[in-house]
Amino acid sequence: MEIDVNSNQDELRFGSLDRAPPPDNGPEVTKQPPRFDGDMYTPRWVRGVGKSKEGLCPHCEPARWLKTKISAYWYHLNYQHGVSSITGRPFAQPTAERVNKKTGMKEALCHKCNKWILNQSPRDKDVLVPEIYW
Repeated sequence: MEIDVNSNQDELRFGSLDRAPPPDNGPEVTKQPPRFDGDMYTPRWVRGVGKSKEGLCPHCEPARWLKTKISAYWYHLNYQHGVSSITGRPFAQPTAERVNKKTGMKEALCHKCNKWILNQSPRDKDVLVPEIYW
């Protein structure tokens, strides 16, 4: 059974990357430049240092600060918004999707290796960014 591959991309939210930080910033806030044009991953605003360093999510509304040193920012951008820290862009859609007849689990056809990869949480929970699994 084939599944519509575009069903999830419309649900991902991407905010305004150039917005100003909220007024209740706490520690000193510093503007940080993107790594390249179109970078959707790098936080434009950071505050704190060391273990207390936080990045402002460029996509969340209302604004949300996340710790960078313990990977909270990385997990949030990957799993909530589907943005890769490596490319700075949204994850690519699979070529096709299907339900495995034996396991009943969703699988996606990878556009790079052309293999069927598990595309569903083994915990039987809804997945916000299914592209993360393949």
